[in-house]
Parts: sequence; structure tokens; C-alpha cells
Amino acid sequence: MSQQIDILSQITACLPSLREAEKKVANLIFDDIDFVAEASIGEIARRAEVSDATVTRFARAVDCRNVRDLKTRLTRALAAGRRFIQEASEDDGLGVIYDTAAQTLALNRTLMEQADVEGAVAMLDDARQILVFGAGGGSTVMAQEMQFRLVRLGYAISAYPQALLPRMVAATLEPSDVVVALSVTGYTPEINEAAELAREYGARVLAITATGSPLAKIADITLPLAARETDYIYFPSSSRYAMMAAIDMLALGLALRHRSRTRDKLRRLKITLDAHRGGDNRQPLGIENPGAPMSHDLLIRRASLIDGSGREPFIADVAIDGDRIVAIGDLGHPDARETIEAQGLVLTPGFIDVHTHDDTNVIRTPQMLPKLSQGVTTVVVGNCGISASPVRLSGEVPDPMNLLGRAEDFRYPTFAAYAEAIEQAQPSVNVAALIGHTSLRSQVMDRFDRAASDPEIAAMREQLETALAEGALGMSSGLAYRNAYHAPTAEMNTLVETVGRAGGVYTTHLRDEFAGLPEAMDEAFATARHGRAPLVISHLKCAGAGNWGNAPKALSKLDDAARAHGVHCDCYPYTAGSSTLDLGQVTDEIDIFITWSDPHPEMARQPLKTIAEQWGLSLMDAARRLQPAGAVYHNMSEADMRQVLAHPLSMVGSDGLPNDPHPHPRLWGAFPRVLAHYSRDLKLLPLTEAVRKMTGLSAANFGLTDRGEIRVGAFADLVLFDLDALEDTATYTTPIAQASGIELVIVNGVIGYRQGKASEPRAGRLLRRQVRLSARPSRPGS
Repeated sequence: MSQQIDILSQITACLPSLREAEKKVANLIFDDIDFVAEASIGEIARRAEVSDATVTRFARAVDCRNVRDLKTRLTRALAAGRRFIQEASEDDGLGVIYDTAAQTLALNRTLMEQADVEGAVAMLDDARQILVFGAGGGSTVMAQEMQFRLVRLGYAISAYPQALLPRMVAATLEPSDVVVALSVTGYTPEINEAAELAREYGARVLAITATGSPLAKIADITLPLAARETDYIYFPSSSRYAMMAAIDMLALGLALRHRSRTRDKLRRLKITLDAHRGGDNRQPLGIENPGAPMSHDLLIRRASLIDGSGREPFIADVAIDGDRIVAIGDLGHPDARETIEAQGLVLTPGFIDVHTHDDTNVIRTPQMLPKLSQGVTTVVVGNCGISASPVRLSGEVPDPMNLLGRAEDFRYPTFAAYAEAIEQAQPSVNVAALIGHTSLRSQVMDRFDRAASDPEIAAMREQLETALAEGALGMSSGLAYRNAYHAPTAEMNTLVETVGRAGGVYTTHLRDEFAGLPEAMDEAFATARHGRAPLVISHLKCAGAGNWGNAPKALSKLDDAARAHGVHCDCYPYTAGSSTLDLGQVTDEIDIFITWSDPHPEMARQPLKTIAEQWGLSLMDAARRLQPAGAVYHNMSEADMRQVLAHPLSMVGSDGLPNDPHPHPRLWGAFPRVLAHYSRDLKLLPLTEAVRKMTGLSAANFGLTDRGEIRVGAFADLVLFDLDALEDTATYTTPIAQASGIELVIVNGVIGYRQGKASEPRAGRLLRRQVRLSARPSRPGS
């Protein structure tokens, strides 16, 4: 046998006979095949907690020549696709079949050109004989279906679904004959060879196949075929539905070319069938009202579409049924429950705020107006090492977890409990969640000013594993904060390994954003590489007056790291940050504005310098008296911020603090500010790139399946805005203010915001992690 047996099947078959230590290697492969396929013998042994010799012995036990052969065969198994290795998310039974069929038909409807269909119909109608070639499951059935459809219209047609017969028949053809070649991919050798032979003998070839495929290049006319394939492998390719629709179009076209003849033949056929069946007017041969327009739940007409991919805008209609986009293009005038005339307006995917602290607000204030009013349809919570789960608190809330709420707001001991609370609250926006490292520490450690012990790390790892299995996206850290600052490399490596094994993402508020920024970035890169998890650096900045002008160096480090690993960052479009009042950031070099203070609420909403003067204290002593408190730090340069915002690896995240009584204006204005001020007015980056940074790029980096793009089959998360009128109106003085120019926000197919007002019902959902994220380089070969 020339082909080796699949290595994963081989390991499964050998498993009962393996030694206990060897079984640990097998389990590691099943848990993290990517790691084993790339790691050294020593790395595999350490992760599996066995000796190097055991790894070598295991390779031989599963019929590999050595460990290198084992890794080669694992790589080959990966090449077949992860969907054949890892379990896909559960789909909604029968519903997923109908949904996939509808989405596939809608997608292919936009690809089909009327001129191509008319040319194909004319070619078939003029043929001496029609021969249909198809090989494989769907193409075989469709070849026979086409024969049945055209025979009843009086055409001389034969189907050849076997491998050898098409080539034999092709050698007998004449120039007046037509071959219809069916192939989803266009790469089936038997079909392509037969079609090419038919062309050599002068016959014409009509292909129903993928655009640009080898078969399409052979054909005289191609009717394009595309399928929206998913990771759910338990039912056949949805391309069958598209192929049958193309055949139906050809049959309908031929029938309409000879209406009188068609009626005569179909009437005779109907009489014969009724006589055989013993009844009348049953199983009709036609369809009811074939000219009736399609009906949709929502139709947006003539908008300027920016689809989230970075491509140029184009004018199109968008049709929505349920929670999905089902058609895009010039859709004519179909019926719809509601039609939005959008001429002169811009339609984009709903914005994804990748950096929020809305963890408890999506439950306590589910209207989420600060986000919905600026076009945000999805928020990623759990950033900077702080999350609402898995946490239960009874005493004082540790800093900076107090940014999320009071002790009574932390009542979700598991991620599952948090997810259930979100589903019951049904916020107006979608919610995807990270697990905070500081939050994990708060549940297992008696104090934070030390490294976690081995048992404490094990307990955190167990909680993290459970949360990841229940749908959390990954883990965040906030190593700059005092309650995480003492976490050493060993503690972080273990937890990020857990994230990498689960296919999650690691995000980090760096240990130092000031003079120690380069070293802090190196630490983050090393931790992510060790854990084999993709990395997102939170709100990348060069903070502190002494650090201004260093953005080019920081971005160069980001680029270098991205050539070997998956690395991105997020950024907000302001030169001031906001957080709890941190003594480490108190200086007279920048302006510091106090937004709240627990012991002295009367001193809030004024500069720290003013408070210190009133009290006759130094800035540092005044800050100590105010704690715990919140502050806005004007600690960045405009030039640095612009460079980070425009960089291709950066995404947009607001980092807004919704529980601050006088919040930073980014809470209400970050996304319109990028689009209006920095793209439209300053031309810092093209509008298509600005949109990509808050939609398609964000969805890809956080594994938000079918979000962040306008395409057939994607969830209908959309925002419609007037670019000329778009403005962020929130300021440092008046930070609570809705943006202007946002006309419409749609979440999961439901209008949630219209011309300045939120509407019911709320349609947001919890977005559980459904895909395994890869740590492959973000900028390979650059």
C-alpha cells in the first residue's frame, strides 16, 4: 500500500496497548496536535511530563520510524483540516441544514450573470445531443437530475456519472454536441480530461463549477458555483443546492424558449403520470407563481457598502432574513417587511469594540446606549486582567477590579453562570468574554503582593480551563497594576499555555507602558510564544512625557514579533488614558484629572493639581488621600497615537469605563472619532481601512465567526451612517454625549437603534468561542 494510514487513527488503534507514560504523549497529541507537530522532543516530553525516551518509544509504538516521522505524519493530518480533528460547535439540528441551504442559494444568486445563463441555454437548445458528465457524490446525482429535467422537455440528453465512460463518449462527439461538466471544485481529473477531449473533437463545453478552476478554463461557458462550507462535517457539502439551482435555471430557460412545445409535452407527461397514479391534479409538474418576487424580513437599498475586508466601497442592496444576510447586489424590488432607503449613506459591519470594561453593565444596564449609539454591535469584555467571572466577592473589591462595579456585582463563580446571566439580560449588543488574570488571582490568593504558589497556579489553571471549555475567548492580564505586578514568568507561562492549548487568545495590559515599554513588549512576546497563543497588546501607547516620540520603535518591535508569531494590538483615538488613580503615574509633567474618589467624592471632577493646592499637599500626598479614586491621565503625544492607530496590525478598542461618573469621552465617541476625525477629516487612513480595524480584523483576531463582514451568510450586525454628518460629540468636559450621524444599528437582524434612539426588542447574544485561533505569524515573510 503506497499511502500511509492516518496517524491519528493509528494512535487510537494502538492506545489500549500503550504504556501509561506513552498514553500521556497520545493524550497530548489529541489535546494539542499543533504543538506536538512543531515542538522538539524535549518540549514534548516536558509538556507531557514524561522522559525524552518515552517520546521516542511512543513514536515507534505507533509504527513511526522515529519522532521526526511522527511529526511529519501529524502535519499531514493537520493539512486535511482541523474540522476533521477537533469537534465543531453544536449546530441546531435540522435547522442548520435549512439555514445552510438558504445561505448557499443566496450566495450563488449574486454570482450568476443573466448573459451567461442565456448563452448556456442557447448552446443547449442548439445541440444535436447533450451529454452530462459528473463524478463523485453530488455531481453524480446532479448529472442524473439534469437528464431527468431535460428529457421531459424533449431534449436528447444522457448522463455519464462513471469515471471511464465520459472519456470514451467524449472521443465520439461531433461539433454540434454539447458537454455539460459538473464539478464543485473544478479539479476532478476524470471530468477535466473528458471535457478537454470533447473540446479537441469540436464539441462545446458548458461547466457548472468554481470560477477560475481548471475546468472553468476548459469550458466555453461557465456558470459559477460557490459554497459556504463550515467546520461542521456531519452533513454533505451545501454546493449540491447551488448546482441544482443552476440546473433548474437552465431547464426553465429551455422551457420558456419553446412555451407551446413545453406545455404540450408536460401535459402529455402529466396525463400519463395521473393514469399511473390513479388520481387527478396531484404532484404537479410546475411551481406556484414563479414570477413572484422574493420576500425578506429587511431590505436595505442602494447603500454604499464597506464590507469590512478592506476592499473598495460599492453600491448595493442588502437583504436580511432572520439573523443573517441572505443576498447582496442589485436585488430589484423584492417584497420586504421593512425597506430602508439608504442612498447616500454608508453601510458597514457593526463595529466590534475589542477592549471594553462592560462586564457587569451588559447585565445591569443592558440597553448599552454608550456603545449602541456609536455603531458598536459587539463588545469584548474581561480586558486588562479583570473580569466579572469566575469571581465571587464578599469584601472590598481589589484594584482595578473596582472599575467593573461593587462587591455585589461580582456574583458569577463560573463562566457558565456569567453566560446565563447575559442570556437572561439579553443586552442590545453581543458579548464575547475574556477571563481576567487578576480575577483568577482574587479567588485563590490571600494577598497579591507575591507570586502565586504552585497549588494556587494549579487552581487558577483549573478555573481557566473550565471557563475556556464553557466558551470564554481567552485570558487577559494587567501586569502594570499592583495586584498583578508580582506575577512572575512561571505563573504567566502556565496560564497562557492553557489558553494556547484551548485555541484561545492572550491579551495584555503591558507591565510597563512608560520607559520600560520595550522590555514589557519583549516579555509579552515571549509569554505568548511559550504558550503558543496569539497575542493582542492592549491600548499600545508610549506613555509619559519622557517616552514621547518612541512609537516608531515600538511599532518596529511589533512588526518584528509578527513575522514569527500572531501579534496585534488595539488603540483608542485619544491622547489621554483613564483608570484608577495610580501613585506610579502621579507626576507634575502631565495633567491629571480626578473623576471620582470614594473617601472624598466632593473633590471629583477637577485636576489633581487643584486639589493638592486646596489641601496644601504635594501631588503624591493628595493622591494618597483621594484613593481609591479614578483619573484621566493626559500622558500621550498625538503623533505617537496617530502612528499606532494607522498601523496595519492595530484594531480599535474604546477602553471606556462605563461605571465612572465622569467617564473619558472614549466611552461614547471612540469609533465615530476614528471614522470622522482621523479618516474623513485628517486622511490619516482610508475609510475602508478604518472600518476593517473595527470589524473584519477584530472578528478574525478574536475568533468571532461570521461577524465583522458584510457577505451572504454572515450575521446581520450592521451600522448605517451619514459620513458627512458623523461626529463624536463627547468631550473631556462633557463626556456623556451621543455621536451624530449614526442612522441605524442592526444586531442579529433586528434594528436596535434608529436616528438617536434605542429600540426594542434587544437582540444581543453571548458569543462563545467556536473556533481554534492560530498563533501563526501576523506578517509572514514581510
